[in-house]
Amino acid sequence: MRVIMLVHSPLSRSTLPPGMEPWGRRSNRFLDAIKPEATYFTERDGRRGGIFVVDVQNASDIPRLAEPLFLSFNAEVEFRIAMTPEDLAHADLKRWERSGPEELEGAGASLRPTLLHSSCGSPQEDLLCSGDKI
Repeated sequence: MRVIMLVHSPLSRSTLPPGMEPWGRRSNRFLDAIKPEATYFTERDGRRGGIFVVDVQNASDIPRLAEPLFLSFNAEVEFRIAMTPEDLAHADLKRWERSGPEELEGAGASLRPTLLHSSCGSPQEDLLCSGDKI
């Protein structure tokens, strides 16, 4: 599955700890290890950033991809599933486009949160207090 990794790491004005490689060499070693389909270095929220498109075969790939960034760059990492137009074409969205609200009532009812009025307070808190699964 194609996944976009959004990465940003803090700027550090201090000198590198003894034995620590400069940022560029560490990033090259990381890229050699993960072999991204695409790589973009950019600014993210005023910090060093990167966008990497990677292939994730199973959930155990996530720590393999993220942990080196946590340890070497003190980075924050987000993963987003990415689809091509061909991937989206296989999603069978036509079924939902044809369905009117009355047809979705039974099938989609379990997907809609129900806000209950209780002693919890606000409608958002009521949702959490109700014990209903969303």
